Amino acid sequence: MSMADQYVGAPPAPQGFLGRPLWHQGDLLRWGLVVGVALVMCIVGWYLASEDATMGKQIGPANLAVGGLIVAGVGHVSWLLSGRRAVGERRRVLLGEPAAATVSVSEDVDVTREMSVPGGADDLIAGEGLRYYHRADCTLAGSRDWPSAGRGEMEAAGRQPCGVCRP
Repeated sequence: MSMADQYVGAPPAPQGFLGRPLWHQGDLLRWGLVVGVALVMCIVGWYLASEDATMGKQIGPANLAVGGLIVAGVGHVSWLLSGRRAVGERRRVLLGEPAAATVSVSEDVDVTREMSVPGGADDLIAGEGLRYYHRADCTLAGSRDWPSAGRGEMEAAGRQPCGVCRP
């Protein structure tokens, strides 16, 4: 199923919509100011720490510089999140909202008996003397020619379920 198949009722994209940048000028200005303040904090902290040779007097300026790094990180994250938000808006405009999954079950059908999952609980395999049992399609079991058995038999043999395929 392609990504376009997952969305229904997608309206056509507005004219010139894809030509706009992900970040507006206000986002770029805000990011520049925050990173600029962070840079000034780092430079001032470095300058003040370089004047003193004793460790005790360098702790405050070093804390200022570390605070500047934290402020810069927050500025970068907020800038990236605004771009991510713009990408989500573009996706919604181009593809529409995701289609809701609908399942209809008739009242006279026993779902537990009728439902068959490939590689389900009836198709468990394990090698002789091994600790874990797997689904037949598990990547760890590969295409090995191990005998299959039910969950009860596997657990009676002292085996545990695989952590990858989680049978």
